[in-house]
Amino acid sequence: MKYLTLKWALGLLLPLASAQAEILTFTAVLSGANEVPAVNTSASGRAMLTLDTSTKAYTAYVSAVGLTSSITMSHIHEAPAGSNGSVVVNFGGASSYVAAAQGFYAGKFTGTYTGDIAKLLSEGAYVNVHTVNVGSGELRGQLIHHPKSAGRLINLSALGRVDNAPITLGLILDRETRVYVRSLGKSLGTFGVPSPLQDTTFHVYNSAGTIIASNDNWATAQPNAIASTGLAPFDATDSGLVRHMPAGSYTITIPTSKGSGAAIAEAYSLDDDSIPAALIKSGNFTTLVAAVQTAGLVDVLLGPGHFTLFAPTDAAFAKLPAGTVESLLLPENRATLVAILLYHLVPAKVLSTSLTDGQAAPTLQGGNLTIDLDGGVKVNTSNVTEADWTTSNGVIHVIDTVLLPPS
Repeated sequence: MKYLTLKWALGLLLPLASAQAEILTFTAVLSGANEVPAVNTSASGRAMLTLDTSTKAYTAYVSAVGLTSSITMSHIHEAPAGSNGSVVVNFGGASSYVAAAQGFYAGKFTGTYTGDIAKLLSEGAYVNVHTVNVGSGELRGQLIHHPKSAGRLINLSALGRVDNAPITLGLILDRETRVYVRSLGKSLGTFGVPSPLQDTTFHVYNSAGTIIASNDNWATAQPNAIASTGLAPFDATDSGLVRHMPAGSYTITIPTSKGSGAAIAEAYSLDDDSIPAALIKSGNFTTLVAAVQTAGLVDVLLGPGHFTLFAPTDAAFAKLPAGTVESLLLPENRATLVAILLYHLVPAKVLSTSLTDGQAAPTLQGGNLTIDLDGGVKVNTSNVTEADWTTSNGVIHVIDTVLLPPS
């Protein structure tokens, strides 16, 4: 009987122990100002650490930009802000990183965390990057825990008929959130809804009653960002929009301007994907994803960034002369492939609203991209067909032509 009781008790405790194990996420912003004593440097960086509390296995990404000399050492130390402490994790020197132009370094590291998790959770650990020029440490940042947020359900919908009055959906956000708003009319016919609205549009109003966003046809606005959500409307006449919205109250309306019929307004909260995950989910960048994998740059684009990627679609790669893509993917042409891909990557988050005509954008390849705002947005000679597709580590601008470095 005692054995049975013990066995029953273990059956309850073991699942409970498993449930208590979790994946913790930490980030750090690296700068010279955080060093002790402070270091005068224009370089900056970011770090991200995930830790399995049950095994103490970690995965870390560290990136830096603007360094004027190579990395000699990089570590995690244990000490609160304002003081120095001992090393608990060693990431290594320059050979452990991918290096590129603009003094850029990016590395991915895995292993067992040998420090004190309690100190890590209380901001008692920091990432430190040492360089040839500043042997004592040029960049430092405290690791900050980002607990999982309590579930916030904003997957809301309002179904009705647009006749003499619009369909209205209220939305309240308690923090900045990436939101996908869509209105469906013709797509409802797929589900047997009678007399659907044949063409939908929607407006998003803030609490002051000002329109802050609108969309008429999702497929001409953000086709790739919306496709990556897995919730794209079935019909091009329906509407959709993805954007970050600050905390506040909002009203979404489907107006009567497009006629009458059945329609639905919906709002979904979205997690930010990394750049590679967003490209894969869209389904329109299979060649680019294959090229990034072949070039060994996946871990760079999984890192904390921030990055701006000018992303050629599969159709853009198809415009290259026959056999070009196949040749670039050969092992002997890896260096050329890496150079071409890095020419599409800027080591900063640059939204379309901050672009200026004639602007030169320095890339990780070393060359500059030229921005042309005359009659639309062009990068060199390539058209930007979709802008400001935000991700967890930067932003994607979709382009219709592959960019080739001048050399």
